[in-house]
Amino acid sequence: MTEVSARPDHDWPVGGDQVRWGLPAAVLCLLGAQLFAVVWFVFASGLVYGSEPLPSIDSRPIWTLVLFNLGLWLAYLVGPVLVKRFTGSGPLVDFDLRVGPIQILAAAALGVAAQLLLLPALYWVLLQFVSGDPNRTAEALGDRVNNPADVLLFVVAVVVVAPVVEEWFYRGMLLPTLARRFGTVAGAVSSSAVFALVHQEPILLPGLFVLALLLSWLTIRTGRIGPAIVAHMAFNATTVVQLLVF
Repeated sequence: MTEVSARPDHDWPVGGDQVRWGLPAAVLCLLGAQLFAVVWFVFASGLVYGSEPLPSIDSRPIWTLVLFNLGLWLAYLVGPVLVKRFTGSGPLVDFDLRVGPIQILAAAALGVAAQLLLLPALYWVLLQFVSGDPNRTAEALGDRVNNPADVLLFVVAVVVVAPVVEEWFYRGMLLPTLARRFGTVAGAVSSSAVFALVHQEPILLPGLFVLALLLSWLTIRTGRIGPAIVAHMAFNATTVVQLLVF
């Protein structure tokens, strides 16, 4: 059984002789996803609220979290699929979702440890020098969960959908593309920086960057995005449990 820390069982990233897409395609997918997300948000918010002013995020029902983010999630999923379908070996080959039982346990443990140990330690240091509340956004989301249906939507969106589509795009497409162009370390750092920046939360940027580095390391070490998806799910699930239980 392959350990999480084991070397990939195939070349990573996939070499230029096997793919025909490069950095321009990855950048186009990223920019296209952000643009489509904005267009979708405008359309969806108009559908829900019409001409009324958009309420603050703290007062919107939890189902709008799913509806308003649907455009971004679809773009993150479909863009890389199209690119790799026509310029690679196909998404299921290039992304490699396989993950064994030992990898599931190890990756989940890493995700939980990152949420409970690594990020609290990071922010304990950072908050000695800057002010802010890194838990504010998550707590605002948790406060909007008012009934069992909200719990189900919240769990599906945060624990399942978001980790899958984000790993599909950032570690499945952007990381290997940048690694082929600039080298493995530079690819991990630059793709992690992009991941953190697109979330548009300044106080969360350091934590998201460190999380993305950990997920990049998992992807590079295993040559697959399956373990990174599991770790990301475990990370988010730990947050959800903290918000809804404690």
